Amino acid sequence: MKRVLVFSLILLSQGAINKVKSQKTVSVEPVILNQSQKVDVTIKRDPWENLAENLRIAQEQKREVSERNRKWALMRDPIISTARVHYKNNNFDSVLVVLAPHEYLRPSDLEFYTLLGKSYYYSAMYSAAKVCLQTALEIGKESSLYLLLGNSYEYLGDHKEAQKTYKKGSKAGDNDCKLRLER
Repeated sequence: MKRVLVFSLILLSQGAINKVKSQKTVSVEPVILNQSQKVDVTIKRDPWENLAENLRIAQEQKREVSERNRKWALMRDPIISTARVHYKNNNFDSVLVVLAPHEYLRPSDLEFYTLLGKSYYYSAMYSAAKVCLQTALEIGKESSLYLLLGNSYEYLGDHKEAQKTYKKGSKAGDNDCKLRLER
């Protein structure tokens, strides 16, 4: 027996269609179509019915994002400067040690995701590099990232996506992407 909050519930029962509309909690047994099949009940909800709840959730998510951005702003400078020093010394594992613990904050910081993505790439962690480089490109268009993203796709075996990325990079003005397209 399942307890289900029902707004609009459609039960199929051996060819008959019963509609139950209620805003109460009801107990529902699985519907048996024939002796061997059991079907779970599907709940269909109208998005306008919970508009106030949806607005509350959206406001809560907005507060969470602003809180994460506030936390990141307080600690950004020393973290990024330490990561830059490690990156310049080609110590990519140290960059990952410095930056990765702060990824949960999901900062909208181009330099954070650029350093993190490049460090993942040069550490041969291509799927993590792909995610970080895509995020960096969403934040700001830095043409040099297209080459690394395209190479990550190639290392992961997705040659079509790599070609698309190289085309975007060549349109953005990256000469290395143009060379990749010509080969």
